[in-house]
Order: sequence, then C-alpha cells, then structure tokens
Amino acid sequence: MSETLPAPAANNTFERIKRINAEGQESWSARDLARVLEYLNFRNFQPVIDKAKEACATSGHAVADQFAGGVRAEWFKP
Repeated sequence: MSETLPAPAANNTFERIKRINAEGQESWSARDLARVLEYLNFRNFQPVIDKAKEACATSGHAVADQFAGGVRAEWFKP
C-alpha cells in the first residue's frame, strides 16, 4: 500500500530555509541548519555534519553526491 505524504506546512522551519537550484535540487546550508538547531558556534556543529556523512556512507550512499565541500557545506536530497 502506498500512501502519499502530506505536503510540509509553509511554516515548517526546514522548508523555510531550503534552497532550490536551477535544476530543482533541494539543499540546506549547514550554517542555516546550525542556526535553527540553536548551535551558538558553527564549529560545534561540525561533529554533527561528520556524523551525518558517516551515516550517509554506512547507508551505501556516496558522501560526495550528498554533501558539497568547503566552508558552506550543504546537504542535497537524492
């Protein structure tokens, strides 16, 4: 049985900070995520990013396909 998930509410924090590029790919800025998750210093959020990359690799996904490098690392939905 396939159920359709409801569309996210416009007031959903993660939907508000989502970015969509010209190809329609959705992404979230790590810095924006750190802010909404109330990290006071971005350097304290880096371990969260590292753990997410580890989980990505463990689940069989290519980390390079899901995370952009650099200071403004972003996560892309498949």
